[in-house]
Amino acid sequence: MRSLVIKSLIFCVLLVFILLKIEPFFIDNNTWDVSSFNTLYEADHNSSDIVFIGSSHLNRGVDTYIIDANCKTNSIKITGAGMNIAQTYYNLKEVLNNHQNPKIVAIETFALIIPSDLYNNSTDENGKMLLRSWKAEYFKRFGTAKYEEISSIYPEDKLFNMFNFFRFHDVWTDDETLSKSIDAKLSINPKRIHQDINKSLAYMDDSKIKEYRNKELDSEEFFISDDEKLFLDKIIKLSEEHKFELLFFTVPVLDVYYNKTKKGYKKVGNELKEIFKKHKNIKYYDINAKVGGFDKTRVAPGRVNHNQHLNYKGIINTSNLLSKFIKNNYNFETNLTNRVNSIEDILYTNKKIEKDSTFLGNMADVNGMKFKVGDSLRNIITIPKNQTNITISGWMFKEGVPLRKATRKIALKKKNNFIFISKRDLEKRSSKYIAKRFVENYLNSGYDFKINKNLLEKGKYKIYNIIESDKGEIFIKDMWKWLIIE
Repeated sequence: MRSLVIKSLIFCVLLVFILLKIEPFFIDNNTWDVSSFNTLYEADHNSSDIVFIGSSHLNRGVDTYIIDANCKTNSIKITGAGMNIAQTYYNLKEVLNNHQNPKIVAIETFALIIPSDLYNNSTDENGKMLLRSWKAEYFKRFGTAKYEEISSIYPEDKLFNMFNFFRFHDVWTDDETLSKSIDAKLSINPKRIHQDINKSLAYMDDSKIKEYRNKELDSEEFFISDDEKLFLDKIIKLSEEHKFELLFFTVPVLDVYYNKTKKGYKKVGNELKEIFKKHKNIKYYDINAKVGGFDKTRVAPGRVNHNQHLNYKGIINTSNLLSKFIKNNYNFETNLTNRVNSIEDILYTNKKIEKDSTFLGNMADVNGMKFKVGDSLRNIITIPKNQTNITISGWMFKEGVPLRKATRKIALKKKNNFIFISKRDLEKRSSKYIAKRFVENYLNSGYDFKINKNLLEKGKYKIYNIIESDKGEIFIKDMWKWLIIE
């Protein structure tokens, strides 16, 4: 009998161990919000200088590769759709429980500003969380932070909702989702999934701007509720207990919308400042007040309401503004030696790009125009004011890196204040002349890169060819060619 009990216990322990190991595969690891939590779980212990926490406005507002390149830091970003301040608190606890000891926790404040019962009243009088989030509570690992949050949202069904293999058992019937999820979990850098998915190259059109101008947008109901103050106090207590700085900041919204709701934004900002002034370890950076919102070319298309997200141009601008604020207000004497090597880290920090005889390539033309070469104009093409769409054609090949396993990108660098790095693999183009000149492997080395001029700022851009191998190696070739946007 005793032997049977011992064997049963061992079996139960092994079963729970196996189930906990496969738990992460019951959610879609190929999505931006799940990948943000995976970034935390795959980080080395105590490897983060800055932890960013917030809603989709953080996800579609800040590029941590740009922050880290500018500030010489390591950072992670934890985000979820519709995240309120209560969930932000639980996400912060999850970060601290997973062996991170950041110098700064930076919290994006959209949920505190927007007037909505879903944000202002996230819990009832018994502490039960009322907001049904977009499943972000399931993205955490099994642990105390997840248990506390699940208990608050689903007090009657804690056990069922605590384990993903109970809640999402039907994922195994969707072969395509499961395959992508497993691939993302096992082979793709979660931080890169999280960042690249946000590089939207569309912007708000004039018809939507007109709708915003004609829509009534009341800002009288903007305020910080008692419920929000309760969780802000809990976050502040965690900062004092774990000795980290708190930075609260806004992500820019559409300027037409901001001008209509500025009074409400300022009201909430003043309420937050009143709460924060008692604490020396808290700073508030209202980027909206600084820039007055962003114009339409920096905002992604969407419905006409309080909720707007930035495109890649807006993300670059916001990340550079936030980088400057962090550098001016915090002193990082980091000894971290495991900083992530990235394209941004090379280009923003002006690292020397060595000549590589095995990285071949050239720029063929821009919109059919050949680069000019002369005494006063050297390899420069100017895009006229009346021309909107840009197509850059060229070819690149790195010996020893098979094209089918590599990702080819292009970067346009306007000094260090705006660097555009393309998303995904460039559009392939057959290059028979290059293949004939070299070998058959070069046949698909050609590429076309297309972009709307309005997604770039005015100025002079240096062009770079980039190849990333399937092993994460980064190869950059300075093309010594320039593009001028008028």
